Amino acid sequence: MSAGKPRGPKCALGRLHTTRLGAREAARAGYHDTGVIVVFPDMLQDDFERQFIENIAARAYGKRQSSDGGKQ
Repeated sequence: MSAGKPRGPKCALGRLHTTRLGAREAARAGYHDTGVIVVFPDMLQDDFERQFIENIAARAYGKRQSSDGGKQ
């Protein structure tokens, strides 16, 4: 090994790293590969769509906690 060159990972898991994709590209690939849907806030066009998604999320994961610890 020459000086100044980065050393390879010592851990065997270092070989398993993936290329870095942007969040939207990863979401697109995940939808096509597994059917998982990711909705980014800027994709929602109006209050109806936002409330619709929030209702689905609350049903699936429970109501969100507000920043002060109370229920929203």
